[in-house]
Amino acid sequence: MSFILPTVLSAFAAAVVFTWLVRKAACAWGVLDHPDGVRKLHRAPIPLLGGVGVFGAWIVGMAVGAFYGPESTPADASETLTVESRLAFAGGFGPSLFLAAGVLLLMGILDDVVNLGPRWKLLGQTVVAVILAAGGLMVKRLWLFGVTVDLGWIGFVFSVVWLVGSMNSINMLDGLDGLASTLGLVIGLTLTWMAWLSGDTSLCVVSLALAGALAGFLLFNFPPARIYLGDSGSMLIGLLIGAVAIKGSFKGPATAALAAPVAILALPIVDGLEAVIRRRLTGRAIWSADRGHIHHCLQRFGWSSRQILFGIGALCAATGSAVLLSLYFRNEPIALAATLAVGIGCAATKLLDNHQLKEQADGHGTQSGRTPDSHKRTAA
Repeated sequence: MSFILPTVLSAFAAAVVFTWLVRKAACAWGVLDHPDGVRKLHRAPIPLLGGVGVFGAWIVGMAVGAFYGPESTPADASETLTVESRLAFAGGFGPSLFLAAGVLLLMGILDDVVNLGPRWKLLGQTVVAVILAAGGLMVKRLWLFGVTVDLGWIGFVFSVVWLVGSMNSINMLDGLDGLASTLGLVIGLTLTWMAWLSGDTSLCVVSLALAGALAGFLLFNFPPARIYLGDSGSMLIGLLIGAVAIKGSFKGPATAALAAPVAILALPIVDGLEAVIRRRLTGRAIWSADRGHIHHCLQRFGWSSRQILFGIGALCAATGSAVLLSLYFRNEPIALAATLAVGIGCAATKLLDNHQLKEQADGHGTQSGRTPDSHKRTAA
């Protein structure tokens, strides 16, 4: 317990300082997100590279947590822990987590500066996921409803796909001031509690440092935002929560080993899958941007940015609570039910939004005296 406050406070304070510095640098270097009147509706250019501040603050929180955590105290008082021993405290990931996060950060910065193509981004994400999987983050078996499935080498592929999907799901939702940061904060706190229930205090530090860093960053990113995460930040959040969710499920009860990480990321996963299906059905590339995400739908319903943040944050907190209950009671249907509820809720919201848009389009056509059929007759 002694590591909780030092980890959170150090990450929070570092995020405030680093974000302020990064914002100044981004403005000076011209690394800005310019409004386009279509998808980017902010009134003035906003600095990018917020992920650099989050990454630096996360590292600071991890370092402080490593020195205050229980694993930082040697069994023999006469012994002195090496730097390598302290770094190994980082949730059992070892150096692969730092290497993967560092590579992803550099790729995200490059994308924010020169706008990498989607195929290059996917390649970079795959490389990052392979680094973590090769470092030991590999799902060897799955448990579901009492059935154990040994994956063998497929577990490596499963882990890579999971991590790439996690990165992209958060990245896709980063379309509203503070949304990705709020999701990362709520999910990070859920993962911290999940690791605590599983008895993995070292893994707590990884997610706790992320939560503290995002809390500090939100001071600048809360609507109206003064700096954006950029791809360097949104993909980093997705990578860390995806990795911790899988790692935490290893030490949890077998009954929730698959349901827990899926339920924790239920909203980003469901929204991302719906986006892929929607774009394929309309003949568009799956990486093409649109305004069909859940936050866009809520905007069209008249919700303010802050209402959307609190609403989606509360939804994620509810699914997170279901995950914690499933772990505590060793009952995976609780987590699966929460995932199903989120899926149904998102689908219903988007269907209602589509119906509303169709009614508006039909009403506009009627008012102008040119419904689709009458227009065809006139043309004939």
